[in-house]
Amino acid sequence: MSMENENNLDRLFERARNAQPETSVSEVESWIRAAADAPKSKTKKTFQLTKFFNLNTIIVMSVLTTLLTSVLLVLMPGTPRKFPEHPAHLQAASSNAIKVTSAHTTAMAPGAASETALPMASNANGPSLKSPVWEKPQHAADNVWAMASTGSGIPAAESFGYPALETEATPSEHTSPAPEFPKDATPRTWVSRNDFLAVDTLFGRVKKIVYSSKSSLDLRVTGSNRTDVGLSVFYQRTTKGKFIRIPRKHELRLSYFIKDSVLYVNVEENHHVTVGIAVQENNSNNRIVFSVPHSIEVDVNTGYSDVAMEHLNGTAYTVACSYGDIKLLDVRGKLNLNSAYGDITMEKMNGDMRVKSKYGDVKLQDLARNHYSIESTYGDIQAKSSEGDLEFSSSYGDLRLGSVQGNISIKTLHGDVRASNLQVQNQLNIATTYGDIDCQVAHPTSELQFDLSAGNGDVRVRRDDLRTEESRSLRSGNGSRKLTVKSNYGDIIIR
Repeated sequence: MSMENENNLDRLFERARNAQPETSVSEVESWIRAAADAPKSKTKKTFQLTKFFNLNTIIVMSVLTTLLTSVLLVLMPGTPRKFPEHPAHLQAASSNAIKVTSAHTTAMAPGAASETALPMASNANGPSLKSPVWEKPQHAADNVWAMASTGSGIPAAESFGYPALETEATPSEHTSPAPEFPKDATPRTWVSRNDFLAVDTLFGRVKKIVYSSKSSLDLRVTGSNRTDVGLSVFYQRTTKGKFIRIPRKHELRLSYFIKDSVLYVNVEENHHVTVGIAVQENNSNNRIVFSVPHSIEVDVNTGYSDVAMEHLNGTAYTVACSYGDIKLLDVRGKLNLNSAYGDITMEKMNGDMRVKSKYGDVKLQDLARNHYSIESTYGDIQAKSSEGDLEFSSSYGDLRLGSVQGNISIKTLHGDVRASNLQVQNQLNIATTYGDIDCQVAHPTSELQFDLSAGNGDVRVRRDDLRTEESRSLRSGNGSRKLTVKSNYGDIIIR
């Protein structure tokens, strides 16, 4: 450093030492005391609260993210198969468009008048139509014209020749086995989109329907003077609330196959899974309707669906239902019914019948003269205005009979028997273990033969032409109509 620079520094320090201070020590001390006496700042507390809230939010969000990720990994289906490229016969839209008179879901017979052409869009990722589409199945010999529409306006992939998104059947939780397609069957399928499906189809040369369902859609079969079979399906399900939707491979899938004049139809329902608060509701019009000839045969097996059949006059009918009700009106032919939890109602029937119900009630009315076997475990049995060879049996349910005629056999374990205006052809047999019996017989006493016994109860006859005191048994009369009535622990009254 030069001598000149050193001199400059010395002069600078000298001026600094001699300079008058602008701030005194007392002023600095007053600042310190004022800061100590001032109220504490909320900045640190606010920061701590903000920091604590953010930490809890981060923890909650982390847990929710982990749970949702786990649910998605477990419930989401595997990678779906991509649609193949459009088949060659769909590339030329103008030459393959099928004309229909309306965009509504109504059946159109081949050769019917048409006005509007529905274009077939070419898309490597699958069809993207905005209208319902008529399609003629590959097996033209089945004489079927069908239309399926979905909530988004996109028809099911199978309607365009694409493979179904799912081929494996979901195992049923119902006890009764559903009829299966023949082993060599290649069924055609409609699949709902956005919880919506509407189908209207005609089938020709069908003599029997084999229907199985694992859905909640009610079934109705109505006979009329027609030669073809109409199938109408409507399905709509809405979900409301705050939720995350985890889609399944399909909501509703309907498959059919025809072989040897037998139409096989299978319906499966597989609801979406929702995480959150959601209310799901089915449309009140959801149902499957068959419009059939009077003489067709029907074999039905359902889980939760109600079944209604009317105006049929075929050879045989079989209905098995787990949880739904069964209602039959004006059905003629051999009948076999089996219900687990649903009620059975029949009216204006004609044909041999075998009915089994476990927990549901059975109601019969206007049965023509035939052989009927009605069995219930826990449900009640009620029959009115019926005739024939009637067999009733119940373990825990009661029996109510009114204006029944023929040869009648009744067996109960704990249930009571109440009957009015019984017209006995040859024999009336009633046996119960713990139930009471109260019957009113329409014939005069001179035509009756009594064989009444109550092991631990009382036997009484309360008729205008015969009255007896209480006793354990009664054997009298020599009429052609024999009444054999027995109870181990209940009372017996004949009116």
